[in-house]
Amino acid sequence: MSSSSQKGKYFMRPTKSVGVDFDDKPLWNHVKVILIAPDGGGNIAWSCNYGNKIVTGSYNRVKAHLLRLSGHGVQICKESSGDIYATLKMEHEQAERKRTVVQVDARNKADYISLPEGTDLIQQKKRKSSSSGAIGKSFGIYERNTADKLAARMFYASGLSFNFANSPYFKKYSKFLAENSIPGYIPPSYNRLRTTLLAQEKTHIDRKLQPIKGTWKKKGLSICSDGWTDTKRRPLINIMASSSGGPMFLNSINSSGIVKDGEYIANLFIEAIENVGSNNVVQVITDNASNMKLAGTIVEQKYPHIFWTPCVVHCLNLALKSMCQPSEKSPHFTSCKWILELLSEVSNLKNFVVNHDLAHALFQKYSDLCLLKVGETRFASHTIMITRIRKVKSSLEKMVMDDEWKNYKGDKGIEAKTREIMVNHDLAHALLKFESSLKVYT
Repeated sequence: MSSSSQKGKYFMRPTKSVGVDFDDKPLWNHVKVILIAPDGGGNIAWSCNYGNKIVTGSYNRVKAHLLRLSGHGVQICKESSGDIYATLKMEHEQAERKRTVVQVDARNKADYISLPEGTDLIQQKKRKSSSSGAIGKSFGIYERNTADKLAARMFYASGLSFNFANSPYFKKYSKFLAENSIPGYIPPSYNRLRTTLLAQEKTHIDRKLQPIKGTWKKKGLSICSDGWTDTKRRPLINIMASSSGGPMFLNSINSSGIVKDGEYIANLFIEAIENVGSNNVVQVITDNASNMKLAGTIVEQKYPHIFWTPCVVHCLNLALKSMCQPSEKSPHFTSCKWILELLSEVSNLKNFVVNHDLAHALFQKYSDLCLLKVGETRFASHTIMITRIRKVKSSLEKMVMDDEWKNYKGDKGIEAKTREIMVNHDLAHALLKFESSLKVYT
């Protein structure tokens, strides 16, 4: 802080901060500066205009004295009346608000990164008829290019998925802004998105679902449930309502740290049934797990008119599991053992082709179909994989007869795999037998 020339026995108050176009320390106007350091620095001796108390200190002590702030090493001013104190407080708060605005503006300028140069909207030409010319201006090329780069930076800086650009809602929002002039428009804030706008959207969706709910009393509905694990490894239980009007999501429960026994699942079903109206529910559909079966029994006991129905797809999946992975203790192990052996051979063959670059390239040369991977816990995918191997067997034979296949000469493992593809009649017979078995069961 600095001072001007002496006026009587007092000094002029310190000036405002450098680079500020307003009085950022207005409380200096309510004290008299008595003594100031010769070099313009250090503490200043001043006296209060209302109590004539002499104090040595900086502007922080002036503020603490006049605004009656304790804990700053200076006695508070008790002589200023209520109106004077209110004026002092108002002047200080106005200066603080202005200071905050200046700091935010300075921070925004420091954080701002200019947009990249160039455009991909039109071909850049050496002559003047480019984006800055009359044609470019007529089509708003410059504004479009700037808007695209701002949108791109929003994606990059926020880590948004590029698939968000395909969202019809994002396109509709952008189109509405482009077709309507809304001066001073600011996108909805964080709090507004998660409160009022969310509540309005929920109410709107509930209104849209009324036609589906209207079919429940006439034709009834089924309560469907299944469990899954999200990307954060949280076990979730989804509950849906299915009717002639269409499916409808009811609830999703995070069951982390909870024992998912029959009673717990049954309570979830009972709560869902009561929410949609027990008289509207015809059946509860789940998989065949033991806890689900117990839950279905409890629901049937509480609501005699509601049936528990096991999922047909899950039943078929379990049937295929018993065929494709029979237990050694099961009575049908001997009759289904050949399927287990076939699965092992087919899986090894698929892994060989996929994991060897040359073999994979040669296979793709002769086949438009790809080799399929088995999905976890989806035993129907075993049958699909075996069927696919039979369909592409001729392509596999052409693969090993290709001239480039000779590059594998000398590799005993590769040569064994070649013989397996070409002359393994047991594999060919097993593939045909498996396909015939499927036709019988389907």
